[in-house]
Amino acid sequence: MKVLIGAMLAAGVLVAAPAQADEALAKKSNCLACHMIDKKSVGPAYKDIAKKYKGQAGMDVKLAEKVKKSGQGVWGP
Repeated sequence: MKVLIGAMLAAGVLVAAPAQADEALAKKSNCLACHMIDKKSVGPAYKDIAKKYKGQAGMDVKLAEKVKKSGQGVWGP
C-alpha cells in the first residue's frame, strides 16, 4: 500500500492537471526516506522526475507500475 501511495504521489507531481503532491502523505508513507522534493537523495528528486516525464501522456499509470515493480536503475546505479 505504501508503494502505491508513493507512486500516486509521484504521479501527482507529474500530471499537468491541477493535482498537487502531498508532502505530508510522502512523509507518512516514508517516501522521503529515499526521495526529496528538490534534490537527489537515494532516489531522484520529485522535481527531477516531474521534469523528465513532463507532458508524457499516461505517465502517472506507468510510474505507479514502475514503483510497484521497482524502478531501480532508471536513474543510475
